[in-house]
Amino acid sequence: RVADARGDGGMGLKSLGGRGGGGDGSGLGLARIGTNGIGGGLANYGDGKGGLRGKENGEIGLGPEKPEVQGLIDPELIRFFGTLPRTPYGVIPTPDFEAPTSTTAYYRPGSPEAPRPGYFVANTYRLETRPKYEMEALTSHEAVPGHHLQIALAQELTGLPKFRRHAAFTAFVEGWGLYSESLGDEIGLYTDPYSKFGQLTYEMWRAARLVVDTGMHAFNWDRKRAIDFMRSNTAKTEHDITVEVDRYIVWPGQALAYKTGELKFKELRARAKQALGDQFDIRKFHDAVLLGGALPLDVLEKRIDAWIAREKSGAEASRSKAAAPK
Repeated sequence: RVADARGDGGMGLKSLGGRGGGGDGSGLGLARIGTNGIGGGLANYGDGKGGLRGKENGEIGLGPEKPEVQGLIDPELIRFFGTLPRTPYGVIPTPDFEAPTSTTAYYRPGSPEAPRPGYFVANTYRLETRPKYEMEALTSHEAVPGHHLQIALAQELTGLPKFRRHAAFTAFVEGWGLYSESLGDEIGLYTDPYSKFGQLTYEMWRAARLVVDTGMHAFNWDRKRAIDFMRSNTAKTEHDITVEVDRYIVWPGQALAYKTGELKFKELRARAKQALGDQFDIRKFHDAVLLGGALPLDVLEKRIDAWIAREKSGAEASRSKAAAPK
């Protein structure tokens, strides 16, 4: 997957002129806008000072960005989902006491009973390390169509016991987050070379941490080797890499669970599309995935196979009815 993300397997960074592919910047033209290696000239994207800037009054620096990205995503959701959550979401900064050792962002669930919105919690500590070109991929993962959409929908389900509505199987929840990032192209994100680079660097990061996770917990890698590998193969900053590696140390297998879940969602979508042909409806498929709450992947697979069978049966019955003499 590292080779794929670098472009050697056809995925993308090679065509963007990244360090690993040796491309000339064709495709999205990053060579013309100053990229020099994987992180290179993009450090100044957006504000001339490297990444995001906090407001002078101390408010969250992501404030102006959230409506812009949200405005791109929210109107498109109805094309991909038959059921949307009623619970709203907002963006808040990571609390100061946890920010130095916290990840770039995380999702804090809301509550339909309280009521309380969900929050995309964005880390504004050392804003010079937070590149703007990650915003579209990051928002897709943490907010919509990622964690907020999936978790809020699960909370609002009726007819399920409470433990089902609040289940948090990592492979499902985080796999959905990665799958949501991949929906960005269909939604209409990643249309400029910077945000496309951001999406591809996220792919690179997720691929590299598969190596780091297994390296440390199955092959006795030490912390320095894991950090060096991430530095050599991702566009993440030194601060982000250190925080991420420390997280993988104390949470064995979590990075693997992300990618395992994403691949299962993509596999099930491809299976449904092949089985149903022209009858495949992405809105119905996503409802079938999400309206049972978070599930173990084997249970999800049985659920989707059953849904495919019902959809095929319904389509055949409709065709038979249409063909019957009147």
